[in-house]
Amino acid sequence: MKYYTTKGDEGTTRLFNCPLGTRVSKKDGIFEVLGGVDELNCFVGWCRAVASRSDFCHTERATFLTTLSTLQEDLFIIQAELGGGAKRLSATKLQRLEKTIAYFSSQFPAITSFIVPGATELSALLDVSRTVARRVERLFVREKDLFGLTNTVLGAYLNRISSLLYVLARYANHANGEVETTPSY
Repeated sequence: MKYYTTKGDEGTTRLFNCPLGTRVSKKDGIFEVLGGVDELNCFVGWCRAVASRSDFCHTERATFLTTLSTLQEDLFIIQAELGGGAKRLSATKLQRLEKTIAYFSSQFPAITSFIVPGATELSALLDVSRTVARRVERLFVREKDLFGLTNTVLGAYLNRISSLLYVLARYANHANGEVETTPSY
């Protein structure tokens, strides 16, 4: 099977909503956003692979892994929407994400300071993923008006992803009995 078409060799591609025969330059900012979401999805997949080997009990690990898998599915919907497809991220998915953040954050003591990343491999990877999510959100904000992206749920969801990843990193450390350190300044 051939895994390429050669149609993009000149630096152009198509979005789902492009009229037939119309191609768009790959240097357009929407492709930075799409690439960022793809990168984020890969990092979340890496987090899921590391979490599957984690020490927290079976029930906690299952919930944690389901949360990461659900996030990945939602990232595919976001990519479809950004690419001009018919799929749209729903307000229900945003509400579910907010409930998930609330659930995991209720599992450890409140945080009142910055945390130095790296107490465990999983939490460090979740923190890296969080920074990628923040970059994707900034790229989205920069490009949304240029590409007529009007779904306000999309921007809110992208904003919440970093909160989820932050909370999951803290939860992973807490569930594994790791003590997080704060900066000494």
